[in-house]
Amino acid sequence: MENILCFIINGKNLYLEKNIVIFDIPLLFVCIDDSKQRYLVLCSDSEELRYLVAELDSNVIKDMILSKITMKDAFKTSSKIWEVESHDEIEDDVYKVINFINIPDSDLPEDGAYLDFINDDLKKYINNCLEVTFSFSIGQQTIQSIAILNKLIMNNTDNTFIKDIRNMDKQYTIKGEKLCMNLA
Repeated sequence: MENILCFIINGKNLYLEKNIVIFDIPLLFVCIDDSKQRYLVLCSDSEELRYLVAELDSNVIKDMILSKITMKDAFKTSSKIWEVESHDEIEDDVYKVINFINIPDSDLPEDGAYLDFINDDLKKYINNCLEVTFSFSIGQQTIQSIAILNKLIMNNTDNTFIKDIRNMDKQYTIKGEKLCMNLA
């Protein structure tokens, strides 16, 4: 997908990642910044082009799409929310930090409102982009342990424990310094 710049907040470029609800204009969508942080965006006033931008964990967005939490609760979990007044040029946008309790109810989804549909496109988005991610840092001792374990795996093919470890590869993948487990 082409990187469509939606907002610049605190020097971070927020690009459109996924439209969730569109009615003439995107009303609910997900943005992502250069460091892969995700933001849930709600158009709170389509005439004035005002938006609520909530920095969220991918798991919260996934839970909202799967109707495990309400749309309002997704915003409530955010520790950082901005109100953005959009203008013709992104550089002219006006944004301010806002506490959830100070957001007028009229700007938020109704209490108890779930995203009550999920199509194949959203399922694909969940599976490809919103995987549950566990991060860990690798120290020198861990690297040595991995090397020893690797030797055991290569040299000992009859050990049941080693076979179980090999089978774990079907459940887990390593990407850089992240251990990812796809729960879908």
